[in-house]
Amino acid sequence: MDLRVYVDGVARIICDLTPTTTVHDIIIALAQYKGKAGRYSLIERAPDGAQRTLSPHELTHELIHHPDWTYILRQNLDFSQKQKRSKSLDGRKTPLQQQSTVEIPSAVTSSSSSSSTSGHFRTVYNNNNGSATLSSSSSSIKSSEKKKHSHLRHIFPSENINNNNNNHLNSGDSSPPVSFFIEKKRSSRTPVQIIEQDLGTLDNQHATRRSRPKSALSSSSGNESSAFRIVHNPNDNSPHLQQQQQQYIALLKMLKSQEIQVEQQQKELSEKQKEIAHREQDIHLIDHDSQLTTDCPVYSEEYSKNELDKEFDYERKLHSNYEHLQDQITRCSTTIEQKRQLQEQIQSNIEQIHSDVEQIQKTILHEKKDINQYQHDLERSTASLTQQEDLVHVLTQHNDEIERIIQERRQQINNLENELIKLDDMLINT
Repeated sequence: MDLRVYVDGVARIICDLTPTTTVHDIIIALAQYKGKAGRYSLIERAPDGAQRTLSPHELTHELIHHPDWTYILRQNLDFSQKQKRSKSLDGRKTPLQQQSTVEIPSAVTSSSSSSSTSGHFRTVYNNNNGSATLSSSSSSIKSSEKKKHSHLRHIFPSENINNNNNNHLNSGDSSPPVSFFIEKKRSSRTPVQIIEQDLGTLDNQHATRRSRPKSALSSSSGNESSAFRIVHNPNDNSPHLQQQQQQYIALLKMLKSQEIQVEQQQKELSEKQKEIAHREQDIHLIDHDSQLTTDCPVYSEEYSKNELDKEFDYERKLHSNYEHLQDQITRCSTTIEQKRQLQEQIQSNIEQIHSDVEQIQKTILHEKKDINQYQHDLERSTASLTQQEDLVHVLTQHNDEIERIIQERRQQINNLENELIKLDDMLINT
């Protein structure tokens, strides 16, 4: 996501915005890009001309949905204490240092004034080759830098600091200016890129671009005592550039020492203020004691004996009421203790009942098992009884059949006997 903001009438594009990026992050990034200490605010201008100051906690992804609206970075006139301190530090520089194209001290002061609330930002310039470079735009800038270097040569001692493990910035000129990084220790946040393009000014969209090189800010990764570190280009080995880097290091060391001195002075001032407040409190207590001492005889003379008796009676009533309340509190405590004991007893009874219920449930389950076993045995007995009844019925049928056969045989025997008798009679008669 990108956002266009006008800084001093020139359009700037803020790149790499995330859903968590706030207006405060944009203001800090633009202030570091501008390189001047101060109190800034972001103004929202509607197409109808209405303006509104954005809150620092507003999210930037809500602003990109209004492409017709204009956003302007405005510097407020009221300066804070840190800005005054940065101005006092800037007042100690020489005019040539203040006219430098790369305003290192002011950028450092701006970064130090916002280090407690800002994240990690880096400035990227849109060149033809697509890489981030620092280069001068005219020979006048080079001549001013040479004058500044010659002026600062007798002020700061020379030191030689090389760091070949860091990234370097390439310049297209034959005598390139110093390329460096100012690294500051910050919390890990998504970097916001500021790209300077020829987008026109606020009043005239086709005006020429006003560009000035700035120092890129990157996160610090070393265990240094100072909050800033200058890393020079390992390809630039000219003594002039090394001396300039050493002078920048001396500047940063001087600023750091001055900041430490100011912090110590502020601590001493706060301690003095605490001591003054403590002494004023002691003086106030002494005055109050003396006032009470002078007022006591007057108050003792004003009160008569009857009034003292009334006060004494009132005190006795209060004492009796206090004793009555104390007795009530004692009774309430006793009642509460009894209730607590009853609750404990009820709780124990409930637990006992629960245990009895569980035991009864276990017994019921056991009896259910026995009943199921009895039912199974009864079903088996019923089945065997049915089989026996069937056998009895079959045997009865067999018995009936045997009796019927026996009757038939008897009938046949009787018939044979009758015939034999008849035959005997016939034989006798014959």
